[in-house]
Amino acid sequence: MNIDLNINNYNIEDILNLFKLDNKFTEEQLIKCKDNVVKLHPSNSSLNIEYFNLFNSAYKILEEQFNNQNRIVQQIDKSFEKQYNVLNVFKNKTDSCYTPSIFSTKMVTIHTEDRDILKYPYENNFEVELPSVIKNTQSIELFDITLPSFYYNISEYLQNNKLWFSIPLYFVEPIEITILSGHYSYSDIATEIETQLKYVTSQELYKLGVYVSLETIYTYFSVNYSEIERKFTFNNTRDNFILQFDKRSTFDNCVFDCWKMLNNWGLGYNLGFYKNAYESEFYTSSSPHLIKSPKMAELDIYNTIYMEISTYNWIDEINPFSIATTDAYNNDFNGNVNNSFAKLILSNVSKTYVPIQKFARKLPHMVEKIPRLKFRFRYHNGMLVDFMNQPFNFALKFECRFNCV
Repeated sequence: MNIDLNINNYNIEDILNLFKLDNKFTEEQLIKCKDNVVKLHPSNSSLNIEYFNLFNSAYKILEEQFNNQNRIVQQIDKSFEKQYNVLNVFKNKTDSCYTPSIFSTKMVTIHTEDRDILKYPYENNFEVELPSVIKNTQSIELFDITLPSFYYNISEYLQNNKLWFSIPLYFVEPIEITILSGHYSYSDIATEIETQLKYVTSQELYKLGVYVSLETIYTYFSVNYSEIERKFTFNNTRDNFILQFDKRSTFDNCVFDCWKMLNNWGLGYNLGFYKNAYESEFYTSSSPHLIKSPKMAELDIYNTIYMEISTYNWIDEINPFSIATTDAYNNDFNGNVNNSFAKLILSNVSKTYVPIQKFARKLPHMVEKIPRLKFRFRYHNGMLVDFMNQPFNFALKFECRFNCV
C-alpha cells in the first residue's frame, strides 16, 4: 500500500476517493467505512499503525461531515413540523427512539484520583459521578487504560509472606518467620528466607538459653534456588528440621481467605510445595539435612486483572477450584454470567494500549441516562487488586443516539 500518510495533505474530495465514496454517501456506507478502518488496525492486520491512523482520521472527518449535514436536515425538519403542527404524527411513525440514523460519540477519561478518597480509600473499588449525564447510550468501550507496572508478589495482603518451621532438637512446637512485603525475584526470596531462618532461630535459641548472647547467629541454614529446575532447596548442615506448610498463619486486615484456595494459598505454594509438613532427609555429608520443593516454584501468579463496570459487565467467567465436576449429586462446577467488562493482561511493562473495539459492549437496549459509574479491579479468584496507592487512568467511549427526544 503506497499512499500519502499525512492527513493534512487531503481535502474532502481526496478523502471521499480514499473510501471510494461520492459526496452523497449514506449511513450504511459510513458504517462500512468504519468496519474497514477497524480491519486496518495492527491487531487485525500486518500493516503499520500509520495506515490505521490515516484512515481513522479520514473516517472521523467523514463522520463529522455526515453529522453536520444531518443536523441541518433535522433542523429544517423540525421547523417544518412546528409550522404545520405535524410533530406528533412524525413521532408515531417510529416504534422506538433506539433506531434513528444519527450517532454521537462521547469520551470520558477517568483517573483514580478523581474518586472520593474518604469514601473509596483504595483504587481497586470506587465510583465517580460523570461531568455530564450521558444520554441514549447504545454501546460502551474501554478505549485505553494505563495500569501501574509494579506490584508486590509477596505481601501481607496476598497472605504469602509467612512460613512455619521447627528444629526438633531444640523446639518441637513450630515457630513462624515473616518476610518483608515486596516484589521478589527467585534468588532474592531465597536470600530473604535464609536470613529470616537464621535470625529467628538465633532469637529462639537465646530464649531457650542455648545461646548466651543475642549477637550469636545460627548459621547452619541455607536456601538455594535452581534456575534449571525452578525449584527451591532448604539445607541445614547440622540439625534436622521441619517445614510446616500445613499450618495456617494469621493475617491482618484481610477480608479474602487465600488458605481455602487450591492454589495461591500461601508462601508454600509460591515456593513449590503442597499444603503438607516436610521433614528434612539425609542428602550428603556436606548437606546432611535437606528439603527440596516437589514442584516448580511460581512467584508471578497474578498476571491478569479483571475490570468490572457495575451494570455493564458482559464477560462470563467460570468459578475456579471445582473439585467434583463429574459427580451428578455434588457437582460444584459453576460460573458467573456478565461478571466483568474487560480482561487486562499484565507484564513487566505497563499495558497502556487496548486494541480498538476489543472491549466494546453493544448494550441490549438503549440506556436513557448514565449519571455515574462504579468500577472494581480484581483477580480471577475474586481478590481485589492491591495497587498500593499507585494512581492510574483509563478512558471510556460511549456511542449514543443524539436525536432521541
